[in-house]
Amino acid sequence: MSESNSTEKRATLSYDKIIGRDGLYHYRVLFWVPKEVTKFIPYADTGIITDVSSHGPIEKWSVEETNITSSNEKLVFIFVPKTFVYLYGKGFEKVIHLKYM
Repeated sequence: MSESNSTEKRATLSYDKIIGRDGLYHYRVLFWVPKEVTKFIPYADTGIITDVSSHGPIEKWSVEETNITSSNEKLVFIFVPKTFVYLYGKGFEKVIHLKYM
């Protein structure tokens, strides 16, 4: 397994919100990663409390791959619980990060 990334590459639109099958909004923080990457580790800035809902701390949040690719990268996102977004407020996406291997 290769070493983890030293710098993350955010998508031009760093986050978005979608309406899920449940009819509710879901927030996603978006990143470009090399196509060969298969292991993702979400994390937050030091001191940020992420265990604010039944989803648990950020280490348990879902990281999903999309079908969107560029020449050597693929777009992935971290699902961010609404409770975290509402409690943290504006700029929530800036404290959410992604390591990959």
